[in-house]
Amino acid sequence: MKPAFKLTLFLAVMAWAFSGYSAAKSVPDSPVSQTHRTRQKLSSYDGVVAQQTSNWGLYTVKACPFGIRIETQNKAVCVAHPPDWTVYIFRRGQKRAAKITYAMFRTKNLRAVRVEQLKVKPYPKRVLGIDGRQLVFDVNQKLQDTTMGGLYLSRENQPVVLKKEFVFASRISCVPSQAKGIWSNFFEVPLFEEIPLQIVLHLQDGEKRAYFDTKRFSFAKLTADDFMVPSGLSYTAQFAEMIYGKEMEGVADLLYP
Repeated sequence: MKPAFKLTLFLAVMAWAFSGYSAAKSVPDSPVSQTHRTRQKLSSYDGVVAQQTSNWGLYTVKACPFGIRIETQNKAVCVAHPPDWTVYIFRRGQKRAAKITYAMFRTKNLRAVRVEQLKVKPYPKRVLGIDGRQLVFDVNQKLQDTTMGGLYLSRENQPVVLKKEFVFASRISCVPSQAKGIWSNFFEVPLFEEIPLQIVLHLQDGEKRAYFDTKRFSFAKLTADDFMVPSGLSYTAQFAEMIYGKEMEGVADLLYP
């Protein structure tokens, strides 16, 4: 074999080997790995996590573009997510559950209005560093007439509520309007469908009583798993029974007709 031919052959082999190495380095991800990475990216959403209290106890609320989840201290869980925002409520470890359409759930709060329709001017107020809007209304009623919690208390022992103060979060763009509506309706907050932060009762004796309050509020990354509904549930229960427990079954029709 001539030297010139040997050199040409050697260079050809080296060129082939190098091209194969380069191609191996530049091979794009397979469709499977690309899809997996896309799903990982899409399964994380900017959202909020809040701990709130009312006369009924402590609640943990998570909300983002993928849905809303409200969990009570007695392990009842309310979940809704797009596209139809059907509202589900269940208890951990139980097969009985309840569900209701988004449109029907909104009828719990028939007094919801737009801010522009209010004669009371909202003022800015910050709660835990969150920008909010405060509205104060004259009430002059017994406590049991202004809160559902007074339903089981003696009217004679109820103080007079002079004013009622509401604070709603503003500028929370990562929570869609449907989730805000479910949030406010779940806690039966009247006025309009925004994220409720505080309800303070101004009593006749000068006391200010927090009827609804926010203890923690933070922005967080949430996943689709936070808003999943367990499979195999039997939707034969009523909402009040799921929220407040078996002991409330007798008044379920009264609170949720």
